[in-house]
Amino acid sequence: MSWKKFFIASALLAFSANAFTEEAADPGPPRGISLLTVNVNPGGAPAFEQFMGKYIEAANKVNSPAYWFASASAYGGPSNYSFARPFWSFGELGDQSSPLAAAFGAEEAANIGQAISSSVSSTTNEIYLLRPDLSRPAPQSDTPPAAFVVLLINVKEGSYMAYESYVRKIVEASNKTNQGNWAAYAGGPGAENDYIVGVPVASWADLDNPAMPIPQRLTTAFGEKEGARIYAEGDATIENITTMLRRTRPDLSRPRP
Repeated sequence: MSWKKFFIASALLAFSANAFTEEAADPGPPRGISLLTVNVNPGGAPAFEQFMGKYIEAANKVNSPAYWFASASAYGGPSNYSFARPFWSFGELGDQSSPLAAAFGAEEAANIGQAISSSVSSTTNEIYLLRPDLSRPAPQSDTPPAAFVVLLINVKEGSYMAYESYVRKIVEASNKTNQGNWAAYAGGPGAENDYIVGVPVASWADLDNPAMPIPQRLTTAFGEKEGARIYAEGDATIENITTMLRRTRPDLSRPRP
C-alpha cells in the first residue's frame, strides 16, 4: 500500500458527519467525493492554515458552489490535511477553479499562493464513490464529530464481490445488535479492489468505549457457528487494512449553509 493512498484515505470523513445536508434544497446523497490531500513541510502548518482561511473567505465572498469537509493528522502538529468535496455527477468535477482571483484580484491572489509555496510538499487528488449499501450511517447531527477512525481496505484480486457480500452481513448484524456506524466508499474506475470506511467519533471520550467487535456482532446476530463462518470467509477476502485516527477541522471546512 502506497503512502499516497494512505493519505488519500484520511480524507474519507465527510458524509457520515452530515456536513453537506441542506434543508431548503436537499439534493440527496452525493455520488461520491473528490479528495484533495495536502502534505506540508515541517513547520508549514501555520502558513497553510492561514492560506485556507483566505481561501474560505474568497469562496464566501464570491458565493462559490464548492463545499468541503476538512481533517488533519490527529497527533502532534498536523503534517497533512485532507479536503473532501461531494459531487452529484462527474460533470461537476470539470470545474476546479480557484475563487481567489475573483475575490481579491489577480495580484493579491498570486501573493496569497506564493506565501504557501514553500510550505506544501505535495498534493494528491482522487475520486471515491459512496456505497450506501455497505454503510450504516450515524444519526444526523448538526455538530460534526470530533474525529474519525478511518480504515483503508485492500481486497484480494477477484474477491470484491465476496467482500461486499460479507460487509452486507456486517450491516445486517450491526442492525440486529444496534452497534456501530460508518460510511463506506469504493475506489473509482480502475481501483475496484480499494475501499475506505469512515467511523465517526462524536467525542474523544467515546474512544474509551468502542463498539462491539465485528466477530462478536456476527456471532450474536447469527449464532456462534454461522457467525464464525461468515467472519472467516469474509476476512479471507481482505489483502490488508490500514487504520488511522483523523481529527476533524471545522475551522478549515466550508459546509453547505
